[in-house]
Amino acid sequence: DYSSEDTSVVVIYSAENLANSFSAGSVNQSFLVNADGEVLVHPDLSYMLTAADVSNSPIVLQILSDNQPSEQFYYKDADGVEFIGAYNRLNNGSCSVITTVKTEVVLEAVNKTTLRNIYLTIATLSFAIMIIWFFAKSLSVPLRELTAVTNEINQGNFESEVFDELKINRRDEIGVLVSSTRNEQQILNTFSHLTNK
Repeated sequence: DYSSEDTSVVVIYSAENLANSFSAGSVNQSFLVNADGEVLVHPDLSYMLTAADVSNSPIVLQILSDNQPSEQFYYKDADGVEFIGAYNRLNNGSCSVITTVKTEVVLEAVNKTTLRNIYLTIATLSFAIMIIWFFAKSLSVPLRELTAVTNEINQGNFESEVFDELKINRRDEIGVLVSSTRNEQQILNTFSHLTNK
């Protein structure tokens, strides 16, 4: 006669195969600890063979002090490296699966995107400033020339070489203004020849 209290189950497994199922990925690391904070399964086989005590780890301390079935939080290790850790208690509550990942690894893609956006913003602003500068230059130079011509007209100099600097090949409002000023200069020049200065 065996009672249910005397019955036990023995499971034989390969520690190496079990460790492979918890092996560290390129981003995170998962391992299994018991209720005392001893490592049962870890990607590093030496942790398993020595039943390493990780009870002083911040995430294990959280598990031991908290009754939550699962939780995720930020913490720093003894070296000050910031991690995001998550744990999940198994059904009977005596073991917990822990997964940790460095915060810098998780935020690496976000940081790259932020940096790329900063570079894109700088490039866009630089391009916009160049366009504005060229546009302002294309307006300010002809307007300066027109101002010089107007000053010559005001002084009665209708045959000044300043008139020759006006470019009438523009097809915008500046071109219309230059063309009108040229016509005015020719009319005034003709009129001045017919009258006594």
